[in-house]
Amino acid sequence: MSEYYWSPSEESFFPSALYGTLTLNAPSDDDADTLVEIPNPDCKLPPDAIPVETATYKQALAAREQGKQVVAGDDGQPIIIDPPAETLEQLANRKRRELNATRDAAFAQGMEYNLNGETDVVQTRPEDQLNLIALSAKAQRMIAAGHPDATLMFRGAENVNREITATEMDALTMAALAHIEGIYQKSWQLKDALDTAEREEDREAIEVLNW
Repeated sequence: MSEYYWSPSEESFFPSALYGTLTLNAPSDDDADTLVEIPNPDCKLPPDAIPVETATYKQALAAREQGKQVVAGDDGQPIIIDPPAETLEQLANRKRRELNATRDAAFAQGMEYNLNGETDVVQTRPEDQLNLIALSAKAQRMIAAGHPDATLMFRGAENVNREITATEMDALTMAALAHIEGIYQKSWQLKDALDTAEREEDREAIEVLNW
């Protein structure tokens, strides 16, 4: 009995351990000592299931893990083929996802900044950006009120509380916001180039777009 079956209509493999076998061996009505094949009443296989060698199943499984496709050939048997090329739309959408992921990684990396001789990382993730704007506004209000040396607390990626002046906080937040804007600008430029290439159906221009 085969360990695996293949359904051409579903283009899937079915283990006999879960779905049963197509037939069973049972004693003949004419001779109890003779075994004959009969349909398996408990079989859960698709109607078009055909037995395949275990080696065929393992080859197909390995091919799928490598990105290949397993489909039914003209004779119904499983064959391994290369996946179809991405459509222009699929390629463009994949590139957009890649660009968004790289942009987000750049935000998550933050910005190194020297604070009175010590280096820390100013966090620039989307959730940090509102905090930076608030700290900038507070520092500028203190400076405008004539208190540039008044202190504010800052905590970077090193998780160390640092007391810095309003003037220093203003410089830090302005640098961080410029860093964030630079990332957005780069993202927008790449996406504009991607949109243009997609409109012009230029696959090569889309494929070479990278951060």
